[in-house]
Amino acid sequence: MTAQRFWCAFIVAVAAAYAGAQEATYTAALVTPASEDWLPVRDMLAEHLEHAGYQVVPFGFGELCDPAKLTIESFDLLVLPDASALPAQSTTVVEAFLKAGGDIFACNTPMWRDQLIDDGGTWVPRAEYQRSHAQDLLENVLFDFDTCDLAAWRRNTNKPDTPASHELADTSGAPFKRALCVKLSALNTWDTLVSPDLTAPFPEGHALTVFWAKGTARTTALAVEWAERDGSRWIATVQLAPEWRQYTLEPKDFTFWESLPARAGTELNPANVVHTSIGLALTHTPLGSGEHEYWLGPFGTAQRSPMHEKLLTAFKAPVLETLSPGYKFFECTDFDHIMLEGPNPITGIPPTPKRAFSSHPRPVPGGFDKGRDWRWSALVKAESKEGRWRGNPATLYVNADGPYKGGVWVSISVPDPEWYGDRSGPIADIIGETFWRMRMGVFLLDAGANYFTYFEDQTAEIGARVVYVGKEPAMDASVLLAFSEESKFAMEWPCSMAPGEIKRVSMTIPATQLPGEGNSVLLKPRNGRAFADHVSYDIHIWRPKEKKSFVTVEDGDFMLDGERWRPHGVNYMPSSGIGIEDGEYFEYWVGARSYDPGIIQRDLDHIKDMGMNSVSIFIHYPAIESQNLLDLLRRLEAMGMKANLSLRPGTPFEFEWDKMRALIERYRLWDNDTVYAYDLAWEPMFGDHEGRKRWDPEWREWIIERYGSIENAETDWEFQAPREPGGQITNPLDPHVVENGPHWRMVAAYRRFLDTILYKYYDRARRLVRTVDPNHLVSFRMTLAGDPTVRWSKTVPYDYACLAGAVDLLEPEAYGRIGDWERVKPGWFTYEYGRWANPDLPLLWAEAGVSAWSQALMAAPREQLDFQAAFYTDMYRMMLGSGADGIYWWWYPGGYRTNERSDYGIINPDGTDRPVTKVIREHAETFLNAPSAKPVDHWITIDRDPHPDGIAGIYEEVKDAFWAAIEQGKTPGLRTEGTGTTSADCPLTAVGNVAYNGNNPPKYLDGFFNHVEIRNAAGEWQDVPDGGEVAAGAGKPVVARLTVTNLGEAAWLPLAEAPEGGVCVTAGGARFPIPNRIEKFGQIVLEEVTLMPDGVRQPTPIELRFEAQGRAVFGPRYTVVVRP
Repeated sequence: MTAQRFWCAFIVAVAAAYAGAQEATYTAALVTPASEDWLPVRDMLAEHLEHAGYQVVPFGFGELCDPAKLTIESFDLLVLPDASALPAQSTTVVEAFLKAGGDIFACNTPMWRDQLIDDGGTWVPRAEYQRSHAQDLLENVLFDFDTCDLAAWRRNTNKPDTPASHELADTSGAPFKRALCVKLSALNTWDTLVSPDLTAPFPEGHALTVFWAKGTARTTALAVEWAERDGSRWIATVQLAPEWRQYTLEPKDFTFWESLPARAGTELNPANVVHTSIGLALTHTPLGSGEHEYWLGPFGTAQRSPMHEKLLTAFKAPVLETLSPGYKFFECTDFDHIMLEGPNPITGIPPTPKRAFSSHPRPVPGGFDKGRDWRWSALVKAESKEGRWRGNPATLYVNADGPYKGGVWVSISVPDPEWYGDRSGPIADIIGETFWRMRMGVFLLDAGANYFTYFEDQTAEIGARVVYVGKEPAMDASVLLAFSEESKFAMEWPCSMAPGEIKRVSMTIPATQLPGEGNSVLLKPRNGRAFADHVSYDIHIWRPKEKKSFVTVEDGDFMLDGERWRPHGVNYMPSSGIGIEDGEYFEYWVGARSYDPGIIQRDLDHIKDMGMNSVSIFIHYPAIESQNLLDLLRRLEAMGMKANLSLRPGTPFEFEWDKMRALIERYRLWDNDTVYAYDLAWEPMFGDHEGRKRWDPEWREWIIERYGSIENAETDWEFQAPREPGGQITNPLDPHVVENGPHWRMVAAYRRFLDTILYKYYDRARRLVRTVDPNHLVSFRMTLAGDPTVRWSKTVPYDYACLAGAVDLLEPEAYGRIGDWERVKPGWFTYEYGRWANPDLPLLWAEAGVSAWSQALMAAPREQLDFQAAFYTDMYRMMLGSGADGIYWWWYPGGYRTNERSDYGIINPDGTDRPVTKVIREHAETFLNAPSAKPVDHWITIDRDPHPDGIAGIYEEVKDAFWAAIEQGKTPGLRTEGTGTTSADCPLTAVGNVAYNGNNPPKYLDGFFNHVEIRNAAGEWQDVPDGGEVAAGAGKPVVARLTVTNLGEAAWLPLAEAPEGGVCVTAGGARFPIPNRIEKFGQIVLEEVTLMPDGVRQPTPIELRFEAQGRAVFGPRYTVVVRP
């Protein structure tokens, strides 16, 4: 691999089209802030606005809420000296102004942190309004918990033996003296407190439920229920915070809960309620198990009033990139100084604020034709004493297209008004310069080369996209491309832009002609200013190594350069995807729009610094042409790191091979040893009964194939399988796969069927991949497969039994392990279950993590971060104890993931360590150098068949023996009665633990025809699928080449070793013995097998089967039709 730096300059010269024409007028609405502390900032902004050519109009909060006042016809720019405190009702007006193309300059973002309410002419925060009107808002107090008799209340829980306390206690920070405090030692499904029956709790005219409550960092939700006389139940959920809050609920906030079917679809009727319940329930407050605590203050009712209207009007901060809501921001910590950044001619060192925040980073304009309709750039950056990035407290965002087309947004996230105070310092200068740039309105959307890393035989496209969002009628410009002086190369494009237009200019050259050293793009106007815009970055060329080092597998271990290697890494997506609502941008993060090499490199440096040696990444087919995957792999290679690469979309059941092949070939991955494994599916499962119906046709065929008939099968099972309305057999019902009962033999057969199709489809996918790339391991992330504690009627997880022969490594996920050590430790059993299935495969945890986000606080509180760290500590303990072969934590970036409402990050958004980061650092070296799993010295016999619930039932049966062995210092392993047996001596038991009778599938014998090739009439080998046809030479012998695999636990013996029990392939009356012993998952090719010595004269079906001679016929019936 080689990389070269590339330097060039794009100069965009800009001049107004109308010489001598009157210059347009620009007007700014300057809002007076709520706090006097920000008045000096307002005055400073006014001065720089006038300097930049704006007419400044003072604006009040009342006008900010008036859609007739804040219009694009009246104003070009909205300026907010303190954007953190704004009227709640101003959101729609401000958003409408921005959608019309208005510009905004906002200090102290995020906006609307304090939602102000008009209280008689004074604008006060929402919480202050509630406190000052608490008595007015709660008119009818039902329970004040000052003198309340708790003996009249009753506890309602599914675990009454779980300790809990309910007591009246003194409060602090509340407008009342005492409250109800509830402490639960452990939450298991539900635990509520039911009030005594009430007589007309809602007086006439009352419909609102009003109460005070608070929670803790762990208890962030509370369920409130009203029960009516007819037995119907109505439940609302509120988000709790650690401080006291008053809540007001309307009848529509209460949703119908399973009770009286006739009331479904109606609404709570306050006149009919008889009692209330308050508490926690996993159905409505999914907080997780463990200890919980919540407090309840005065509780009652009220009639709707103008005061309530101000609170009931739902506040939702608009989603405005770099401005709002708060989850798009993080606090910069550990910063020592602020540096100027981005395209500006300002010099000097800005003062260091007491506090600073930053919006989450986004891709910068470096690179050409990236498809973004917006442009993000930083104006300043916060750095640590060592020069490490800690955020960008000031940013500029240009809306070139989309719903806010034409708008330029500047966000400054420093909450210290004194920081803005020096009117002649660099901060004031950059504010003034930014006002000028906003008024000018010409920006680079992107510029440079179309790829960040090239193959040396490619052609590069060099160019720029320029957007004009100014107010002048037209903008004449010229774009000058100039490389370094040594290259003696220049190109100039004349262009003219109307307002809102995006101009694209480009040229092509061979990638090998890209000159060395840096890449700079400059946008320069012809009005005396130094420049208007600028970007810079590096471009590289990748060449494959002469000597490659691919990761292999030996005896259950990963091997690299002859030594045991253990992947220790994280599922990586970039920090530029945090706090974003654009699903395509988020998911296709290696696509052109989303990828930023500077952010990627910064993230990878953090990952490497934690002691990790690899990452797990993915690419979707639509991102194929971006070529960013090549740049990412080049960076990993330079850092000595490896990658587990998921190719998406699809699974082997609906394998989109044309797309998978295109990805491999487009990036020449067979030549790239940075990748060590492919994932071909993302968390697949078999689903519930309805979802599994897609496999019903194959299920029916399998029954006929293995049992001979439906009647034989149901006789064997002593159970009649479920039927569709038309009478056809369908798959087991949802209760069948989680509950014991007379259906268990049927479910055992169904699980064996699922084993078979898993192997069939996943082995086929692996074989296809190996036709173009034999150098990489193949598997997929297996979600709940191997989880010994999942018993869920809505899905059937995959099982390792046969799947372990169709992949090169096992990849369970650990979400079922979230909790304390008792919850984590069953992962040890997962590892041993994998060793039972295939001891030659490594097992790594494809995902493991826990979210630290509190939806109530919209933050990651310390308590949740500490829990995350404790979970990681227990996971390392489990992995080291079991000998696990690797881990990819979920996931890298800290901050709010909008589509999951979570934060699984292992690092703070500003790049500083979280508690979990320190856990990773402390365990990294130990985990990487820990020995492989110990040899088994204590065997535990298991049997899958009696357990309709799969591995969960197996674990429940043997867990005591398993953990007792570990406590005694032993290494337990799992085996069945078929483990270690052969085709000559394995028990002749059929699936379902009944005697083998010739019409049922043997439990420990199974096989698979991977390839059936027949020499066709042209003399060529032709792959013939099951049920397929082939034309052979008339009258010539029918010759086959058979590739077969042993899928059973019993090893296959050749006839020479076992005249009774030796394995052969049968075709009619002919037998073709295997030449040597074949262990489970062993594969062999039977060459030149003459199926029909005399050939065929007419279309003739040939059925292939396996037979343990003199003992059992087993496996599939593979049929081909040979015609002359």
